Amino acid sequence: MLKHERVFVYPDCRIGLYDNFIQYVVVPGEAGTIEIDGRVLELKPEVLRKELGEPSLVADDGIVYRRGQNALKIFLDANGKLTSVHLFSALAD
Repeated sequence: MLKHERVFVYPDCRIGLYDNFIQYVVVPGEAGTIEIDGRVLELKPEVLRKELGEPSLVADDGIVYRRGQNALKIFLDANGKLTSVHLFSALAD
């Protein structure tokens, strides 16, 4: 839709670029694991909370961690099951 937007789709994630700059990374819950700061973690809310600590924000659809200019949101369904993890610019929220 946007001339300068590109999305790379991989089996375990999607990466969105705009003008060759990464805008977001989405990891679906089905991927099973995620690598954060060189550590491979299970995609389970309790595992990620233990690793990441106290969230910056708790929303109806998940929990958010802000670090500098970046935000990581763990999306949860109504039962608390992790559906996906999104990394994006905290400046664009």
